[in-house]
Amino acid sequence: MTQHTVAAPAQRPSLADLGQGLSQFQGPPDRFLLQLLTVQCQAVAADGGAILHVEQSTKLAILAIYPGYDEEKGPPQWARQSLDDGVDVFNNRKTKITQVRRESGELYADTRNRYLVMLPLVTSGEVRGVAVFCVTARDEQ
Repeated sequence: MTQHTVAAPAQRPSLADLGQGLSQFQGPPDRFLLQLLTVQCQAVAADGGAILHVEQSTKLAILAIYPGYDEEKGPPQWARQSLDDGVDVFNNRKTKITQVRRESGELYADTRNRYLVMLPLVTSGEVRGVAVFCVTARDEQ
């Protein structure tokens, strides 16, 4: 008789574990933002996240992104979309939630339950960037 074992689903780390890992970060300073973004995405079970900053006075650019991506393929669709939609968040200083759009040519991608949650990052009364989280709604309502 053959026995089959079923692996238990991987548990998400606790907020305390995530916070401890961040507080003990020993990497280079330029990697801290990516580590912080990684922790935030894991804490809220986001599919991905990005920090956008202003480049050339009116254009947003990706400063940090989780998870990483293949440079040859470019950033994922949700991140490219956030560069456009994030301008509104930056200019109006208001949080925005919008559905992830299908990429042109993607006939079968299901984006019904995928959303971008975009928040202005304000320091000393001035918007410095936009935080973006790509999340999948568990309930369609």
